[in-house]
Order: sequence, then structure tokens, then C-alpha cells
Amino acid sequence: VVEGVEAALDVAEPGVTCERVEKAWRDTIAKYDIEKEERIGYSMGLGYPPDWGEHTASLRPGDETVLEEDMTFHMIPGLWFDDFGAELSETFRVTSNGAEVLADFPRKLFSV
Repeated sequence: VVEGVEAALDVAEPGVTCERVEKAWRDTIAKYDIEKEERIGYSMGLGYPPDWGEHTASLRPGDETVLEEDMTFHMIPGLWFDDFGAELSETFRVTSNGAEVLADFPRKLFSV
């Protein structure tokens, strides 16, 4: 999950589509024989409340919305299996140089 999030953040920059960010995640988890094609995040901020109806920019297959500087997203991909799951949440802003995460928190496993 961490590796997939880092891959998605690495490609998030102006001119890239939302679906390309999701594909970076999916390509990474595929290296571990895991398939999961779905939304991994959504736009947020003033004028972009989360929308479960997928009516705004969404990090998912088929969303051809082009990222622009100062767009903000909440990325929350996860993997859930019958007996365990793993999830990571990262909020980021698109800058002219790529993704800027809005929190300073370690990307590591916490067991509860």
C-alpha cells in the first residue's frame, strides 16, 4: 500500500490525468499479484466537497480530468481481504513541481 501511494504521488503533477494517478497505484500493487481497479481518492477543498456520486475529479479509472496546480485530493487506497486489510490516507496538493503532501506523518504499519 505504501509503495503504491508513493508511486501515485510521484506521477501527480499538472498535465497528468486523474486516471493516470490511479494507474500508478494499480501498476504497483500488480507487481504483488493484487488486482484492484477502483477509486483511490477524490478532490476536496472549497467548491469540491467529497461526492460519492463521482461528479467531481476522482482518482479512478476512466476519469480524464487533467490535474492543475493547486488542485487538492484526499487519496485513501486500501486493500481488504477476508482476514486482514491495509489502508493509507494522504492528502496532497498539486504543485508545479508535483505532489505536496499536507501532513507530516510516517507511512508505516500501525497494528491495532
